[in-house]
Amino acid sequence: MPVKVVVFDGVRAEESSRRAKYDEVSVGAKNISQINASPIHKWNNAEIYCYLLKNKIILNNAYRKGLFRVGCMVCPMSSDWYDSITGICYPNENRELRTIIENYVANAKPEKEKKKYIENGGWKTRSGGRDLPNGGNRVSEHIGDNTISFTMKEPLQDWLEVSKILGVITEFSFCHVFE
Repeated sequence: MPVKVVVFDGVRAEESSRRAKYDEVSVGAKNISQINASPIHKWNNAEIYCYLLKNKIILNNAYRKGLFRVGCMVCPMSSDWYDSITGICYPNENRELRTIIENYVANAKPEKEKKKYIENGGWKTRSGGRDLPNGGNRVSEHIGDNTISFTMKEPLQDWLEVSKILGVITEFSFCHVFE
């Protein structure tokens, strides 16, 4: 399948041991139809600030408040320290996001586990959104008789239109075949 798009991101090796293992350019690593280019992957914090200051690029105020990475306000990969800073500096934004988490927990966890789950960051684990009102796996795969079929529950867009990225579509009265 040919790549359709190039994504330039600001991922840097210094940010985490996981990100240190990323390639500066990767084809299909995050999405099969894209190339990820990380032009500042090898830059350290000093190089970032020197570049920003030299080129008179306006700094995000979050850096002035002590954050060394600015991305998601409430990040599933963040530390307790990061969460504390964002909680103090951005109480209104955090309150809205915390309400979403509390609503999620209300549906997903027994009463005795709810408070601990939120306070200990249990919500940060990846559960695929299965307990969210519109989450979970909405695609079921069925394999048998040398065929693979997929059933979609509550599709959010026209699957046939989106599936064109897979290749040529041959339509039959009972199914669609991708070549």
